[in-house]
Amino acid sequence: MRISIWSLMALVLSAALLPAGQRAKTITAEKEGWYSATTRYPQFEDQTPVARLANRVLSAWATQRQEKFVRESTKALKSVAKPAGNYQYTVDYEVTYAYPSRLISVRFDTFRDTGGAHGTPEYVTFTFGIVKGKARQLTLASFFKPGSAYKDTVTTAVMAKLKRNPQANLVVNGDVTTLNDDQLNRFSAEADGLTFFFNPYEVGPYSSGRFQIKLTLEELGADFRRDRLLAR
Repeated sequence: MRISIWSLMALVLSAALLPAGQRAKTITAEKEGWYSATTRYPQFEDQTPVARLANRVLSAWATQRQEKFVRESTKALKSVAKPAGNYQYTVDYEVTYAYPSRLISVRFDTFRDTGGAHGTPEYVTFTFGIVKGKARQLTLASFFKPGSAYKDTVTTAVMAKLKRNPQANLVVNGDVTTLNDDQLNRFSAEADGLTFFFNPYEVGPYSSGRFQIKLTLEELGADFRRDRLLAR
């Protein structure tokens, strides 16, 4: 495996800029001229139940997903001549909330290119916290009072913002009128609200790219559990 000097410098710089209490792990795989894969993911140094759960889940996800890319690429490339360009897979991340005793939230930016018309970017998110005294991976429901109509609240607020964006033309022209469970649970927690992420083709064409919609504490409504975000 060879890493260019610029890639090495970028990794060193990004590691130097990490907040205290976490470190970036990088895993790579390469068959020169055929495929390359690089995944960065965080590991938290605190030994709280939330941090330990986050470390296990994120490490397993990062490793298994990259191994799947390598496995699928190897199989696909067996039947073709050497590709004009490498198949590529990259993953980077941002920790959007880190209070290891109570709440950790991470957004991943992934990109996969296997020689088609264009590569495929994708958002993937993970949030971890305490539920009934135990560390758990959280869903959107975890941030709202039991029995609340949280799906309607979030869908209405997110769709209203998307409708004001002409690039989200599948929403603007009425082809997309609601959000599914995968989209509702693809969010990151932040100190002042939640951000929801949309991948290509979900609310607009590929050319429109991906979308991020932030809902503030006020926009999340009276049933939103603000105590989840007020752990600091």
